[in-house]
Amino acid sequence: MIELNDFSRKRATTADSEHDTDGDDGPTDDSGYAIPSGVLLVLSATFLCFPGFAFYLASNTEVTVTPLERFLTTHLGIYFSVVGVSLLLRTTRHPLLIPLTIGSSLSAFLSYNSTTVGSLATLIFLSQLVLSMWGVYSLLFGDEPPHLHRSKTTGADKRTSAFIFGNTAAASSQKEEWVRKEKARER
Repeated sequence: MIELNDFSRKRATTADSEHDTDGDDGPTDDSGYAIPSGVLLVLSATFLCFPGFAFYLASNTEVTVTPLERFLTTHLGIYFSVVGVSLLLRTTRHPLLIPLTIGSSLSAFLSYNSTTVGSLATLIFLSQLVLSMWGVYSLLFGDEPPHLHRSKTTGADKRTSAFIFGNTAAASSQKEEWVRKEKARER
């Protein structure tokens, strides 16, 4: 026999009061993300402003930074800042979407304008361009409740149009069909 539980508010509040504990469950805010985010943002600023600083710390001798190393540390700094900012914000259901779209767009722009590393810049540009365009597409079309795009009367998708090609699945076409059926039913 399966027992059904009553999950109404009244029942839930009395059940919760029976099981209260005196112990502290820890912080409920997101302060645990502030320190890692700060570390990533400091590393990001270091890589972006002083690309040779990491090589200076890693070697005993004076090191000149090659264009390839400067290119790679710049992009590493961009992505450290993307992760650091996304740890702090976490505003949407997709916390990396906005910072990653902005970061990959910036990375694609810098790669496109870089001439010192040869075909690596083209490869990075194309990959970051695809990633940023995917992010823009997701921002435009991906994160909205589906009930906002459906007509209440016809159930048609409002994002489509019958203009030029006469799309029969468009909301305007389906509404015209619905009006015709309603008039025929009234006769």
